[in-house]
Amino acid sequence: MLGYPAVTVSAKQAARFSNGGDLALERLHFPEAGKDGSIFRVKCNGLFYGLGAMDLQSGSLRVKCLVRHASDAD
Repeated sequence: MLGYPAVTVSAKQAARFSNGGDLALERLHFPEAGKDGSIFRVKCNGLFYGLGAMDLQSGSLRVKCLVRHASDAD
């Protein structure tokens, strides 16, 4: 997964993403230009939250894969 570029998000965006919510592309700062379907690692405060796919039609970064952290355990 290290082969994918990373996008850093805020704590609120990380919480939304972790719950399966899409993130608005216009509110994200990408390290490189992406195209429809481009995959990015989603990170916040040094933690990896998962992979998101760029969806230009909806203007969002959609969840492709989530990582569960030990602190998330019930």
